[in-house]
Amino acid sequence: MVKGLRYILLLLLSLLCVQCRHKELCYSKAVEVEVRFDWSRVQDPHVAGMTTYFYPIDNGSSPVRRDFKDLAGGTIALREGRYRVVAFNNSSAILQHRGEERYETLESFTRNSNSLTGALLAQGPPSWDEGKTFRLQPEPFYAGRVTETRITPQADGTPRQVITIVMEPRYREVRIRLTNVQGLQGVHGISASMGGAVPGYLIGIDKWAKGSVHHPVVMKWDDHEVSGDLIVYELIPKADGGRQELTLYIVMTDGKGYTYDFDVTDQVESQKGEPVVYVTLDEEIELPRTDEAAHGGLDVTVESWERMYVTIDM
Repeated sequence: MVKGLRYILLLLLSLLCVQCRHKELCYSKAVEVEVRFDWSRVQDPHVAGMTTYFYPIDNGSSPVRRDFKDLAGGTIALREGRYRVVAFNNSSAILQHRGEERYETLESFTRNSNSLTGALLAQGPPSWDEGKTFRLQPEPFYAGRVTETRITPQADGTPRQVITIVMEPRYREVRIRLTNVQGLQGVHGISASMGGAVPGYLIGIDKWAKGSVHHPVVMKWDDHEVSGDLIVYELIPKADGGRQELTLYIVMTDGKGYTYDFDVTDQVESQKGEPVVYVTLDEEIELPRTDEAAHGGLDVTVESWERMYVTIDM
């Protein structure tokens, strides 16, 4: 009986030792790693902060998030193992992200918006905007990734392991100019929208999100020119079914609202790959005359919208 108890005790001690060793492997000390952001491919980045996600490859556990205020980078403590890494700029109420549970689904996007901007924001949009998806313009967006890196414990006195992430711009600018618009003295407000833009960007796999959205654009006018600038993640290529439509929303001082549509796909297509796209319309556009007796002053309400058709030789 005593001998049997000894065997049982020895067996229990062996199991405890194995369990302790297993525990040490599972709960090994975290390794302090240095993260460096390489901005060599970006000119004058406008960034207030950075977000990184480290996705474990070996055990499928949840990603580790680390935010940095320093654009040069910083340090993070990680368990030993292999990781996929993504980085992008944050500190913006406009730029949002979702799908962070998986490397393949992490997406940058912006929230839905009205089709009108500026002085026209309080007006109801025309009925033909129904069915279109309007999103806020993104801000300048930068992203980078490391498809695989291995974190290993470092011996005492050796330099920290360094992970370098090369950052690249993932947005384009669009400059809109209409240079020969007549009748602007009777205008209360002008807004615009640009269609044929991608709705977001899949950061981990470096691909544009599927779908097509319109972005509202704040416009200004002076003398005979109407202009505005916007930012997009990307404009959908013509080969992929992209169609860039510029819509002007014009409200006159008599409260009458008009919309003008222009297909600018070919202009956009001719500037494929350029970081800045110039959309220029220089043909004459004659705005309707205002009804002097119906002027609403500063408080103008649009009762209805009329769709105007202009033939533009592109």
